[in-house]
Amino acid sequence: MFDWFLLSILTALIWGILPFFEKQAMAHISDSFAAVFMRTIGASMGLLIPIFSAPTRASLPGTPFKAYAFLFISGFLGSVIGQITYLTAIKHGEVSRVTPVAAAWPIIAFIMAVILLGEPITVKKTVAILVVVSGIILLKA
Repeated sequence: MFDWFLLSILTALIWGILPFFEKQAMAHISDSFAAVFMRTIGASMGLLIPIFSAPTRASLPGTPFKAYAFLFISGFLGSVIGQITYLTAIKHGEVSRVTPVAAAWPIIAFIMAVILLGEPITVKKTVAILVVVSGIILLKA
């Protein structure tokens, strides 16, 4: 039904414009925790969409606790801890350098997928990861 690649491109476009807004905001905010608080308010407003969605309400009662726990951990790490470190990084660094390095999370995801999920290592995946690592090295230099 959904094309994963087109949705991935759309996600990249959406996430690609966010650093502009965040850098503009961080020029006026001294505390990253305050910035995360404000960003969380914006994200919380987005909760109204799934809250009023009938499929969401229907699927919640049957969802196992383990799923809730994993999503809670993901939300806390990504939306709070990750945002604090990221917003602090763009406050003190160039968005054009910080964002690609911070966006290198696929390297970690790849390693965890191989080790914890048993996903196969292929030549194509390995080359892609090496390209990402090369980009990080070039940006650091």
